[in-house]
Amino acid sequence: MPPKKSTAMKNSKPAGLVKSLASDAEYKSRPAQKTQKKSSPEPSVHVMIVDDHKIVASGLKALLESGKRMKVTHVAHTLGSMKEQLAQPPRPNIILMDLSIGAESGLDGLRYVKEEHPGIIVIALTADEHVEKIKEFIDLGGDGYCAKAISDNEIETAIIHTLNGEKYISEYMRAKLMSHFLEPPAQQPKSTVQQSPLIDDLTTREIEIVKLIAQGKTSNAIGEELFISPRTVETHRKNIMSKLGVHNTTGIVRYALKHLPDIESQHGVV
Repeated sequence: MPPKKSTAMKNSKPAGLVKSLASDAEYKSRPAQKTQKKSSPEPSVHVMIVDDHKIVASGLKALLESGKRMKVTHVAHTLGSMKEQLAQPPRPNIILMDLSIGAESGLDGLRYVKEEHPGIIVIALTADEHVEKIKEFIDLGGDGYCAKAISDNEIETAIIHTLNGEKYISEYMRAKLMSHFLEPPAQQPKSTVQQSPLIDDLTTREIEIVKLIAQGKTSNAIGEELFISPRTVETHRKNIMSKLGVHNTTGIVRYALKHLPDIESQHGVV
């Protein structure tokens, strides 16, 4: 007679499945745990806006904070307010400053920041398009100069360039500078234009590098454009500073802005 089939066999389940179901039951019996949302990383660039027009400042703040990298931590409508806010940490990485702040001058604000907080980057964001003002701003240690009419993308580009240690002048302002310096002097014969004797000391390659430095390009970018190594660019940069009697990149930029017509006429560098 064949053995009876055990009824237990019919109700039995594979050990693995039982273990799995037990785990499921244990899981279901646990109190529900709230799932925590992953917090977004804090913006890495803190910005101060100095502008006496509250609507402009508010619009610029909204624009900058529409991305994830920047946060406007300070807004000042006077130089006095700017100084008070900078006296207390945390301080911003960058200041976007109008050059006409009511009856006050943004140049005075720039002088203060560079003397008291030299590690803070200052970018002019202004409607003032006078070439002499641009030169004065750069001469005082300003890091970037942009017209208020520039695009949203270019504001971010200016911030990125200056964070990388480069000087930045917006495309519109650069074009204005070029047209100004390439314009012949009014009511002055061309033969009487004085030329800097220092230009004669620069080689054609050094002239090329001076112009690229004036455009705010790094040694790596210059090397790529001229098909030379960044180390070679640095060697040229040191030779240029020695020949021009300047001590840093700002000095080279100032020299280029001042003597660009002479460079163009003597070396024919485009």
